[in-house]
Amino acid sequence: MGQIAETGGWELDLLSGVRTWTNQMHKILDLNPDTSVRTVLELYTPESQRRLKSAMKRATETGDPWSLELELMTPIGRHVWIRSEGRAQSAGGRVVRLFGAVQDITSKKMAEIEYVKLQEQLLHAQKLESIGRLAGGVAHDFNNIVSVILGHAELAMETVSEGSELMEDLKEIRLAAERSAALTHQLLAFARKQPMSPVLVNINDTIAVMVNMLRRLIGGQIALSWESEPDLWSVFVDPAQIDQILANLCVNARDAIGKRGSVKISTANVILNAVDIAGFSECVPGSYVCLSVADDGAGISEAVLENIFEPFFTTKGVGQGTGLGLATVYGIVKQNKGAIRVESEIGIGSRFEVYFPRHENLDAGKSDRVSERTPIRLFSSILLVDDELTVLKVATRMLEGLGHEVHAALGAKEAIRLAAQLEHIDVLLTDVIMPEMNGKQLSEFLAPVHPEMTVVLMSGYTAEVLAEEGVLQGTYFLQKPFSLSELREVVMEALNPS
Repeated sequence: MGQIAETGGWELDLLSGVRTWTNQMHKILDLNPDTSVRTVLELYTPESQRRLKSAMKRATETGDPWSLELELMTPIGRHVWIRSEGRAQSAGGRVVRLFGAVQDITSKKMAEIEYVKLQEQLLHAQKLESIGRLAGGVAHDFNNIVSVILGHAELAMETVSEGSELMEDLKEIRLAAERSAALTHQLLAFARKQPMSPVLVNINDTIAVMVNMLRRLIGGQIALSWESEPDLWSVFVDPAQIDQILANLCVNARDAIGKRGSVKISTANVILNAVDIAGFSECVPGSYVCLSVADDGAGISEAVLENIFEPFFTTKGVGQGTGLGLATVYGIVKQNKGAIRVESEIGIGSRFEVYFPRHENLDAGKSDRVSERTPIRLFSSILLVDDELTVLKVATRMLEGLGHEVHAALGAKEAIRLAAQLEHIDVLLTDVIMPEMNGKQLSEFLAPVHPEMTVVLMSGYTAEVLAEEGVLQGTYFLQKPFSLSELREVVMEALNPS
């Protein structure tokens, strides 16, 4: 059974001005029985004080009763919510007495506030998830388009002399395509759908490699310092994602500072208990590695803090930001089952804290690469599969230009038909997401017929489940959009495994 709320009584004689309280009233408000009750209104918050005065005035004028939930701070600093109920008593045609009861509803009110907070967190998470699905779908289609642009630009560059005006134009096209690819990678990171290559990482080692680049990134007028935990625990994460987090948080700090100031990066081992995680969503008690980036910039208002991880939300001017930097950080953190929080004060600065779960009991006895290798194979028979015709055409030209024999199939059904006619397939290079059958299913279907083939999956939209549920296990992966050199490298690895 729940705890019974304490209730006290009171009355006010309007003719004599005498107030009378029960002992329970004093207890609820942490007041000594000898304390003057005339000053009790001072304990209420301004809004509660206004409402109570208005209700008492109306009761004396019209006789209307009241029932209000009011907020106050007791003399010992305790935050209390009460339900104040009162009514008027009349004699001789006028109100002569007010009386009523006060009930301590603090526990109930705190539970209601916490429930509302949890509901808001749930709605926020659902909204982000919906936008994430949209972002992932857009990134998938856009990556196919960028793959075609990048592929044709690189093919054209193979036929044009260095230093020519056309070569410079093609380089600009390639650069624009690479920038577009970087934008879609941010979308995928926010959507938590960027393929991960997690390894055992000491974040201090990553920062040591990044720190000079970060100094150049934020500029010479902003001082960058680094304070590291000497014996930092290891985490299991993609190092490239740590780079993304550091770059985005440092750029965010630089923009908040403006011209001169300081940024401090720090790492620490922390243990979060149930009380510590109260301010986090989707976080469980345990051991974490904390990566923080603090600045002495302008600070962040409460209104902005509420939306700070929203995709495309930015306080910068048009053309000065995409609004994806912090959304990307948020996506990466959640993808790795971590947590993030922000502390900020206007005019003082901000501090972003990212928490990654500590990784323990990883099998360190992984086999080393074999030193003796079979002779390197340069060319092969490749079954290329994609449901996007333009991607299929440009990838075919790229592979043929590298000297490979290419059998191009527009979708899984065509791939199965071609595979039945081929005597040998060295590499199956297939898109992951296709309408008839996904790339993993296709590779499993063809494996009994062509056990000799090595599988390379490629995609611009790879669901998080691919990494978590082993869809990429036993295969090589090529992220769309890809360059000619990246295509060459992954095919060479598939032909010449360690």
